[in-house]
Amino acid sequence: MPSSYTTVAVVREDIPRLASLSDSAIARRIASASSAVDAYCGRSFGPGPFAEIHNANGTGRVWLRNTPVVSVTSVTVNLPGDPVLLDADGFAFDSLTGELRLGGQTGSRFWSVEYPWVLGLEAFQSVSVAYTGEPVPGAIEDVVLGLIAARSAGFAVDPALKAKSMGQVSYTYADGGGSGMSAADAAVLGRFKRYSL
Repeated sequence: MPSSYTTVAVVREDIPRLASLSDSAIARRIASASSAVDAYCGRSFGPGPFAEIHNANGTGRVWLRNTPVVSVTSVTVNLPGDPVLLDADGFAFDSLTGELRLGGQTGSRFWSVEYPWVLGLEAFQSVSVAYTGEPVPGAIEDVVLGLIAARSAGFAVDPALKAKSMGQVSYTYADGGGSGMSAADAAVLGRFKRYSL
């Protein structure tokens, strides 16, 4: 399901010039702007639920994409012919970074699970994780509303265009015109961007 980081009612209230559009036309604009934010940030926002499959990297750790993480619902280690569903004592996670460590906590000491892939073997798509995140940050909704407003004001561009002027108003695209993201939008989204590890 596509992400929607605001609602039709909020768009109607914040961008009055779109009041004459149908709900479905506004919903398409919301989906388009929300997808642009996801693409720029390399992740999704909101409570989810999220389900991800990760490659074991030999460290007993994987990083969940959509932080902050509120709770991890399930972790399954898919060893060949022997999938293991870990109980809550079988893993720990860092809510801010999204780091998921397979093992457990004894007092303040963390121990690793003795699965073969933890001991240095790598396994393709061997860790399945289901989890929930926090609600969509207000800054994300603001960027989506800004994108909708800019695009509906005639600032939507073809990918080759890097800037556009309308009368005395000028608009320069931070990403060379690919999504219509302004430098201010890019600065806000930079706080939420996921970089490949």
